[in-house]
Amino acid sequence: MRPLRESTGAPPRLSGRPATRRTPVLIEALAYLGGVVVLVGAMLVMAQYWPDLGTVTRLVIVATTALALLAAGQLIPARADAVTLRLRAILWFLSTAAGAAFWALLGHEALHWPTLDTALLTGVATALYAAGLWAAKPTALQQFATFVGTLIAAGTAGAHLHGAAWPGIAIWVVSAAWLAAGRAGLFAAKRLTQGIAAAGLVFGAMFTMPEDAAIVFSLVTTIGLICAGVLWREIVVVIVGAIGLVQILPVAVTTWFSGRAAAPLALVFGGGLLVVAAVVLARRNAGKHAADELSIDPERYDAVVFGLDCVVSDTAATRRLIERLDAGQVDRAVISADRDCAGLLEAAGLADTFQIRIDRVTWTDLRLPGPPDPAGYLLAARRLGVRPRRTVVVESSPAGIAASRAGGFGLTIGLDLTGHPQDLQAAGATTVVNNLDDLPVPSELVSVH
Repeated sequence: MRPLRESTGAPPRLSGRPATRRTPVLIEALAYLGGVVVLVGAMLVMAQYWPDLGTVTRLVIVATTALALLAAGQLIPARADAVTLRLRAILWFLSTAAGAAFWALLGHEALHWPTLDTALLTGVATALYAAGLWAAKPTALQQFATFVGTLIAAGTAGAHLHGAAWPGIAIWVVSAAWLAAGRAGLFAAKRLTQGIAAAGLVFGAMFTMPEDAAIVFSLVTTIGLICAGVLWREIVVVIVGAIGLVQILPVAVTTWFSGRAAAPLALVFGGGLLVVAAVVLARRNAGKHAADELSIDPERYDAVVFGLDCVVSDTAATRRLIERLDAGQVDRAVISADRDCAGLLEAAGLADTFQIRIDRVTWTDLRLPGPPDPAGYLLAARRLGVRPRRTVVVESSPAGIAASRAGGFGLTIGLDLTGHPQDLQAAGATTVVNNLDDLPVPSELVSVH
């Protein structure tokens, strides 16, 4: 919890466009740039001395690096801000990469295994290690590392079978399983799962070529992904399928047809299919965009400011909503102009749920005007480091709704606790719900437990 500022004796002047988020982003970018420079320097140093090191020394260096990165990520607190959480994800991703290097060195240099056996060991070990980190702290990087590990394991396992197409078939089957799990909502990042699984399907199908049956299989896979993406309204799946189709069509034309017109006709067919897919997708998305404008979409909003009554009226629903917001890394603040938030939140078991509290003490110390003046809400956004237009306000009072509208917040949601939703609508609520469970959060960003 950030400390409240001391009173300056005059009401603060709050801008509707706080710029505090830009500075942490610049600091984060500088930190990553410095890390890359250090990494490149370390690699250059190691390149000079690596050939002179023994196998055991190499294994110790790589294992120590992996464990140090793991420990550094583990030291980051669970309730850190989004920038720090991204840093942990990157540290653990690098730890996974170092772990993969360890298993590759172990199999190749220490155990002197064949290349395929070493690759299988590396893939299985990497998938298990990344999956453990992903289960502990679900992030996109850990999910991607787990997926890559499973593909390496599947491909090398298929390579142990007789037949050149088996590695590609194994990769395709594993990717199809990931896609099915993503569509079923078994993973937190549904859209990411579908995107990487679609890429795995294309890669696996292309890995079976250049036999005629494999070319047909690859064309069916890519066209199927384009059609599925249109039906699901998932542009990422459509793009992945389109990229695969562009890669496979020239091979199919060269193999099956001859003549000057073959290649241009193939391009016309592929381009026409993509145009049709784009038109259909645009029409299907027309209604979806209207609904998304009324949802707490982490791609559109960085934070939610809640009125105190909204979160203490139904604590079970509040916890469920917070879990959904956590999945999208959406920050939260709670606000009340005339009551002490700390005591009520403590009694409701929600003391550690909100990063920022703006309550009666803050209003008194800073001499803030009360709602419908937006000063308190703008202060909450400023302390969260977000802009009002990228912030959602959830309020149960007409005065709070009016303050949100006056402050230029991106979305104003009314929570009807009195049975008079028309009062909230008249005050300017964009939409009114009867329960926090009714607050729309995109399903692809929510874990299914």
